[in-house]
Amino acid sequence: MMRAVLLACLAVGLFTPGAPAQPPEKSRPSADKIVALLQSAKISYEKDLQTTPFKEVLEDMARRYNITFVTNNAVLGDMANTLDTLKAEKLSVTSLNDLLLGTFLDVYFRGLAAESLTYLVRSDHIEITTRVAAQKEAGFLEAIDEAKASGDKAEVVRAKARLSLPLVCLAVRERAFSTVLNDLSATYGLNIVVEPNSPTSSKTVLTERLLNVPADTALELLAGQVGMKVVRKGNTFRMTSNGQGAQ
Repeated sequence: MMRAVLLACLAVGLFTPGAPAQPPEKSRPSADKIVALLQSAKISYEKDLQTTPFKEVLEDMARRYNITFVTNNAVLGDMANTLDTLKAEKLSVTSLNDLLLGTFLDVYFRGLAAESLTYLVRSDHIEITTRVAAQKEAGFLEAIDEAKASGDKAEVVRAKARLSLPLVCLAVRERAFSTVLNDLSATYGLNIVVEPNSPTSSKTVLTERLLNVPADTALELLAGQVGMKVVRKGNTFRMTSNGQGAQ
């Protein structure tokens, strides 16, 4: 409850009160609709991303897709004061077109001068926060601490390797398993391989809702619904019915 109140108070952190970029609260899309936009809406953005201020880019996204962006100033601290003029100076291109909205945001945020900035999908808005805060919420940092406490060096390496995984969002109802995997792969750049002759076919349907979940955890949950397991090999996730080849 306190977190909800805090975020509500921070809603003006990025957009000024009454600005057209911030939809009225009653019209805010649900998390399911936000996820659907991230995985289906194609971006065509005409402005130079290397020179257009961060605030302006997000205001444009808010107007086009009726999404509210909220800055978590309590987490951002002094960084919140620089958001108005922050630019994607590290991008190697000036525009990102024909990308899914989720892919666009991921690439754009990585190109910002402030590398520690990221976003999370909430119940009716997208929260702007830090990577450390997002990683802590996802359990990455706790897993690293536990691995260190165990004294297992290999486990520490595996726990740290998870820091590179994206946090994925998913909201599907009776959708084909293969389609769900394809959407995750396209939106988050995941390499997903389903073993040949798998008993799971395109007729297998899933109903699931996940927000800001580590990619490996999300795939394990999905695979579990169809009686499969996930084996990670480097940057590739293999769906298997028997778990052979586990690292």
